[in-house]
Order: sequence, then C-alpha cells, then structure tokens
Amino acid sequence: RDSGILGDVSDPYVVARLGQTELRTPTINNNLNPVWETLEDFVFSVGSHDAALELEVRNANVFMDNTLGRTTVAL
Repeated sequence: RDSGILGDVSDPYVVARLGQTELRTPTINNNLNPVWETLEDFVFSVGSHDAALELEVRNANVFMDNTLGRTTVAL
C-alpha cells in the first residue's frame, strides 16, 4: 500500500460487482482520501439470485494493481 511516506501515494479506484456485472470508477491519482464526484451512477439489474454487492477499492499501479480494502453489502 502506498502511504505517502516515500513520496508515492495511492491511485485509488473502486470496482463494484453484482452477479456477472462489474463496474469501475475513474482512478483518482495521488490521493489517500479520494472522493468520487462523477455524475454517473452505477446501474445494476438485480436478480432474485443476487445476494450481495461487492465493493473493492484498488490501487492502480504500472505493473499490477493491488487491493486496498473491500466490503460486501447484503441485498
């Protein structure tokens, strides 16, 4: 995780998953406290088999992105 101690901070984005659908926010560069202020909403078709929305905050890197945190919201 990028902490800013060595001059590099996270470039976070969020991946939202519901069933087979995966949506992603834009990346906010160099920010340890990001706020996504886009006008676009995520729209999912929720089926009777969909039990949870998964949210994962990831850090964009040149070679491989890594997870900063995740949670699941029961539906």
